[in-house]
Amino acid sequence: MFRPNKILTKLLVSGALAVGIGWGGSVYATQEDQKSATKMVEDYVSAFTKNDVAGMVKHVKDSRAKDSNELEAMYQQFVKQNTDEHAQLKLDGIVEASDGTYLANFQMKTDLYEKGWVQYSLPLIKENGEWKIYVDGNLVVDTKIKK
Repeated sequence: MFRPNKILTKLLVSGALAVGIGWGGSVYATQEDQKSATKMVEDYVSAFTKNDVAGMVKHVKDSRAKDSNELEAMYQQFVKQNTDEHAQLKLDGIVEASDGTYLANFQMKTDLYEKGWVQYSLPLIKENGEWKIYVDGNLVVDTKIKK
């Protein structure tokens, strides 16, 4: 005997399972992306702390540089300036900005900052399967530099 209700029930259950598995898989992918993005930013902060230009450049996509030589020269100058100013950098965390994109929240302190620790955020992008901190030079941070 043909039972359309049983077939309909099986189809609905199968559909619900497929949606649930798909959603669960995307949640897992998001968690894995966030873990790998966080690890990358932690590696960047570690390189910053060690004044490791190669380690910093590895984790950055900087649109201000025309090529890798210019990027390295920029970051060598950045490290020199940060060393002179006794700069410190801390990661406050990674937050999801929108579906699949993240922001890295930092705190930075130098001898020049009147306010102490200054907070700022930078976007993270995925390039060739790897997370990078995206820098375009548009970030403005109120540091109230000492005079």
